[in-house]
Amino acid sequence: MMHLVANQSIPASLMNSGAPADWQIDGNLGGTAALAEALLQSHEMVYANGSLLLAQTGEVGKVPLIRILPALPSSWAKVGGGGFVTGLRARGGFTVGLRWDGEGMLIDATITSDHDGEAYVTLGQTILGSNNGTMLKSAGATDAVFLKLTTQAGCESIVTPV
Repeated sequence: MMHLVANQSIPASLMNSGAPADWQIDGNLGGTAALAEALLQSHEMVYANGSLLLAQTGEVGKVPLIRILPALPSSWAKVGGGGFVTGLRARGGFTVGLRWDGEGMLIDATITSDHDGEAYVTLGQTILGSNNGTMLKSAGATDAVFLKLTTQAGCESIVTPV
């Protein structure tokens, strides 16, 4: 996606156009999905036995895993000395806002839940159970590479690097 934007294959409006139609749904919707995936991923679930699997519907005993800034392009970090995004949606009924600095490092993440529940949060591509990822913290939770949040409907959790 960044290659397409950098080489001006996609106009500044990010609307993909060209033959056979002026509006191409795969480019327009797929491109924005790719941008969101660089900032937030939530297609994995943690099960009660500690295993990590892709999200499936209709299963019980699973907790969403939210990966923040898994593939932030370095050019996004450098432009303007950092950046932010609000309103990203994660599986499990979570709304996420992110801020990062000019080095591409997380400043903080605001996670708001639609319901009472739990979610695991990690930074980047840290492997589940890894001890060498960036430690995270949130009010009322212990510092961890994978932070387990217990959420209440409508309440915000602020997650920051330790």
